[in-house]
Amino acid sequence: MNRDATPRRYLMCAPTHFRVTYSINPWMDPSKPVDLPLAQTQWEDLRDRYRSLGHTVELLTPRPDLP
Repeated sequence: MNRDATPRRYLMCAPTHFRVTYSINPWMDPSKPVDLPLAQTQWEDLRDRYRSLGHTVELLTPRPDLP
């Protein structure tokens, strides 16, 4: 059985303007500030991992007025 991964294409947006302003699950708490440097590092790690696995990553330009 061949278990090679099929290359995928992902669309990502850096968390430059990420914030939690409302809660829709137990992990979202608007009273706790977002650690933007940590979010950026985690995002970069994920992007780099996808690329290292042979996937294509397309990037959207972050905008402050979009979720």
